[in-house]
Amino acid sequence: MVTQYEESIIKHRWFQVYIVPAAVFQSAMIGGGYGTGREIVEYFTAQGSIGGLLGIAVATLVLGVVLSMTFEFARFFAVYDYRKFFKALIGPCWMAYEMIYVIAVVLVLAVIGAAASGILKDQLGWPTWIGTSLMLVAITAMAAFGRDLIAYIMTTWAALLSAIFLLYFVLTIAHYGSEVVHGVGAGSATGNWVGKGLQFAFYNVAMAPALLFSARSIATR
Repeated sequence: MVTQYEESIIKHRWFQVYIVPAAVFQSAMIGGGYGTGREIVEYFTAQGSIGGLLGIAVATLVLGVVLSMTFEFARFFAVYDYRKFFKALIGPCWMAYEMIYVIAVVLVLAVIGAAASGILKDQLGWPTWIGTSLMLVAITAMAAFGRDLIAYIMTTWAALLSAIFLLYFVLTIAHYGSEVVHGVGAGSATGNWVGKGLQFAFYNVAMAPALLFSARSIATR
């Protein structure tokens, strides 16, 4: 006999399969560097308007392919945390990722904390230590309540952020559409937009094994 909880899971399975993994990854990817605009400048706009768009296309393609392979590997071997994942993938060498992962976590926390303190200082005039402290307390609280809450918050945040991006895009086109078209048409592809797109994709996709808890509902290839 199917319980009410199981019926709810079955009913919303499409959401758990198609939305949650992507939303969790998007939320994790959009961190301090992206939020401040530094990543956009470093990897895309510095390559010219055309080069930036081409670089985004490269990054999107690579992220899609690697994420698909990662989720399928996790599903096939039923490994949904990064340690089991890398033990199945590279055997005894899994500890290499462990060491890099710890360093990356410390770096990400530092960047996000700095970005949060900078934003609150610029907008509200608060001391920098308040923004950093609030961000670290929020991260600790989310971790304490478990992965389900993290997935819920990150999915909700991704939906809200996407809606804001869409609204911003529509308003920009409505007010500056002709200038945007002219700017893109007169733009160029400068620099190594292929390399920059690959760099952006590969350093972001490295976090995918740590987010496999959000892909547990994927049951088929």
